[in-house]
Amino acid sequence: MASIRRTTEKKSARSASPPASWARWVLAIVLLIAAAYGYAWWQANKLVDEIVASAAAMLDIRHATVVLGPTGRIGVHQLTLRAAGAGEDGASLRIGQAVLEAGDPMWMWRRLFLGPAAPPERLRAHLHDYSLAPGVTRGDLVDRYVLFPFDLAGCDLDWSPDTRAALGMESATSDADLRIERSGEEADVRLRMTSHGVADLNLDLKLDGLISPLLAQALPAARLRGARLSMTDYGFAVARNRVCAEKLMTGEAEAIARHVAGVVAWFEARQAKPASPLVEVYRQLASKGGQLELSLRPRQPVPLREFDAIPLRDFSTFFGGTARIEGLPPATLAIASLGPREMPPMDAPEANPSLVALSQAVEAVAPVPGTTPEALRFGIGQVLDFENLESLLGARIEIATDIGTTRVGTLTRYTRAGIDLTLDPAAGGFTLSLPRDSVRRIVLRSNPPLAPAPKPSS
Repeated sequence: MASIRRTTEKKSARSASPPASWARWVLAIVLLIAAAYGYAWWQANKLVDEIVASAAAMLDIRHATVVLGPTGRIGVHQLTLRAAGAGEDGASLRIGQAVLEAGDPMWMWRRLFLGPAAPPERLRAHLHDYSLAPGVTRGDLVDRYVLFPFDLAGCDLDWSPDTRAALGMESATSDADLRIERSGEEADVRLRMTSHGVADLNLDLKLDGLISPLLAQALPAARLRGARLSMTDYGFAVARNRVCAEKLMTGEAEAIARHVAGVVAWFEARQAKPASPLVEVYRQLASKGGQLELSLRPRQPVPLREFDAIPLRDFSTFFGGTARIEGLPPATLAIASLGPREMPPMDAPEANPSLVALSQAVEAVAPVPGTTPEALRFGIGQVLDFENLESLLGARIEIATDIGTTRVGTLTRYTRAGIDLTLDPAAGGFTLSLPRDSVRRIVLRSNPPLAPAPKPSS
C-alpha cells in the first residue's frame, strides 16, 4: 500500500508541475511586456521633452501626463502654451489633449526603441478642446478670429469675454486635425479646425521643395504650389450681425453694410482694395453665413517662410484664384494695390534727358570693351519696349503690370513670351515670372553690369 501511495503522489506532483511552469512563463512574458512598454513610455516622455525643448526659444510649454497607445500614438494631456518669457500671468493657449501618430504604426515603435529614424511619409497631429485662457484679448497671444482677421470690422467690438458670450462662443469647444502626407520632396498638408456649433475650416496645401528629411526644417523652406480653403459658418455671421446691430443701435441690414464697409477699410489701411465681385461674395457670407470656398494658385511657387514678406497690396502679383459661394458666380481673387509707386512714372523716353545724354556720351566717347553698344544705347529713366529687354539681362528695371502693381528688380531671363524679374532684397528678393501680356510699362533704372575687359593676349 505504501508503494502504491508513493506512486500516486509522484503522479500528482508531475500532473501539478506543468500548470505551475506555464504560470511562470506567462508571468515572465507579462513582466517582459510591461518592461518593454515602460521603456517605450519613458522614451515617449523623452521625445515629448525634446519637442518642448526645441520650441523653448518661442514657447513655454507645460503639460500633464503622456500616454502611449498600442498603435504608437502619443497623447499629451492638459497642455498650456505661453510666449517665451511671458510668465505665469501671460496669455496662454490651453489644449485638453494633443495626439501625435505616424501613418505606419510600427514607425513610432521603431523610433522609440531604436532611436532617430527616417521621417514617416504620413504624420498626423490632433488637438482636442483647445481655447485661449479666460480674459485673453485680441493680440495678447495670437490674432484671434473665427473666419477672418476682420470678423468684427465696423462693429465697434473687440474679442472680450463679454463679446464671446454675446456671440454664444463661451461654451464652444474647438478641435484641430493636421495631416501631412509626404512623397520625396512633395507633400500634401490637410488642416481641419472646428469650433463646434460655430464654424469649420478645411485647408489643403500642395507643397514641393521639401529638401530636408526633418519636417521642422523642411516645411519653412517648402514652396506652395496650390491651396484650397473651405469655410463653413454655422451661425457666427448671423450672431455677429445681431450683436453688431445692438452695439450700433441700428437695424441688421445697416449693421451688415457697416461691417462690409469696415472690411474694405481694413484692406485699404493695408494699401489694398478687393475687386467688387470679391466684395459681393464676402457680403453674402457676412449676411447669411454658409460655405465659402477659396482656391489659390501661385503664379510661381512661393516659399512658405517668405509669406510674411508679401504685402497684401501685392497679393495679385503673386497669386491667382477664385472665391465661390452658393447663389453667386465665382469671383476672381483680385486685390489691387493702393500703395505708392516706388518711382514716379515717366511720360516719355526723354523724361530724364540729362541721364539719357550722359549714357549716350559714354557709349560714343569711351566704349567699354566687352559691352555691346546695344546694351548702352538706353538712358536711365527711359521707357523701353518689351523687345529691348533682350539685350538688357542684368539690368535693373521697373515694371508696371496690368493689375496696377509696380515692381522693381533685376532682369534675369528674357523670352518673347515673358521675363523673370528678381525683386530687390528690400521687396523680398523673390523671382517673378511675368507673362508679356501682363507688362504695361517698362522703365530702365540702371544698365547691366559692365563686362570685364578681355585680358591682353600674350
